[in-house]
Amino acid sequence: MFKKILGALAALSFCATPVSARVDNNTVQLLELIQEGGIELAIDDPECNRNQYAGMYLFNYVQRLMRICTGGYVDGFDHDTVRHEVWHAIQHCRAYYTTGHHTFIPVILGNFDVYEDFIINTLPSELIQEIMRTYPEDRWLVELEASAAAQRYTAAEMMMMFRKECMK
Repeated sequence: MFKKILGALAALSFCATPVSARVDNNTVQLLELIQEGGIELAIDDPECNRNQYAGMYLFNYVQRLMRICTGGYVDGFDHDTVRHEVWHAIQHCRAYYTTGHHTFIPVILGNFDVYEDFIINTLPSELIQEIMRTYPEDRWLVELEASAAAQRYTAAEMMMMFRKECMK
């Protein structure tokens, strides 16, 4: 299933550029929008001190929560984390409105070649490898897509996608 991605890893390993974290002037508006859309936001709450992650999107039948852990200093990495976690919220909305199930499904569906090209042309091979090492195989599609979306899209673009997928 990941033949093109895995094959590209070897070819890209010598030319991959690092992912650069970027500050996005619309991140605050994106966070306000997700709250308007029913997602509770927790920034640097006590749970951040107990775990080693930058962000997390959680959902159950009653509550949706996005946790962002900045370590007390907001930088480009934190802005990327917000976009990554918002993409997970979009994946969740897509799954719920498409299947009625509380799960994640990739937003880029249909043509797997388009999905692979999106990943390969956005993420450096080292990050692809890290995601595939870190997450179980059943999470690869959504984690790779969320990481690529965080790099590819601006907060303003994510706001449009969130409205379309989550505010029906």
